[in-house]
Amino acid sequence: MSTFDDLKTHTKDFMEMHWPRLSPEVPEWNDTRWTGTEPFSMPNYKWPGCYAFLDEKDQVAYIGVGVSRGGGLYPEHGISRRVIARFRKEKGSNPPRYVPMKPYIKSVVTIGFEDCYCFYLAPALETYLILKLNPPHNHHGTGRSNT
Repeated sequence: MSTFDDLKTHTKDFMEMHWPRLSPEVPEWNDTRWTGTEPFSMPNYKWPGCYAFLDEKDQVAYIGVGVSRGGGLYPEHGISRRVIARFRKEKGSNPPRYVPMKPYIKSVVTIGFEDCYCFYLAPALETYLILKLNPPHNHHGTGRSNT
């Protein structure tokens, strides 16, 4: 399986090929691992972008994308809306704690496309990384989960 470092390396390769030269700073994966128990929000929670679920060995188990800017009751909840769908809120926890619904999920890392028009590259990055890294919980090459 691929590691978080592999994820960052392939993302850099993708960005060198596709990131517009005159655009804002190139996005990078946030090194902060979010587990759902921290007293802070998930990094890049409100931006469109990609996320990866890491297992107990810090290996990439799943790669996903969240490009919605949110709406209705949840404005600006791009990545977090997709990630939280794989967690359940622990009853009675204050501040809120989230527990993964799949045992392979130990932490989440994110890459956000902050306030720029380049968010359309997020689904392409997701597909590229799935093809390169072959995470065990993605359908191979489709960008869709089999879990």
